[in-house]
Amino acid sequence: MGCKICSTEIVGLNDGKERTILILTRAKRLTTGKVTIHRTRNLIVAREGAPNTTKDPLVVHSSEYATSSHILFQAIFGITSRRVRIGLVGSRQSAVEVTLNSNEEFQSSVIDIV
Repeated sequence: MGCKICSTEIVGLNDGKERTILILTRAKRLTTGKVTIHRTRNLIVAREGAPNTTKDPLVVHSSEYATSSHILFQAIFGITSRRVRIGLVGSRQSAVEVTLNSNEEFQSSVIDIV
């Protein structure tokens, strides 16, 4: 929190046994101006506005998250009880809803808000 997202880019895709997307997010801290790069495999971008996502079934808009979260976690990890670490980009209503839902549904998950 307290950051402005400068860019988010997909830098790698692994279509192997554990399908993962490697993502780099550059965030600028509002108080200091320092730019930080976050590298993650599991990222939720919860921003306001019209959906603009790829046709990949593992990439959904936050408006679809509540109905798709179990499918997403099962597809990525095989079982939903496995501990999951997620990077969440967002600061408004969508981010709050996704965070609350993830904490309720996947209690072993760790959510880092970027």
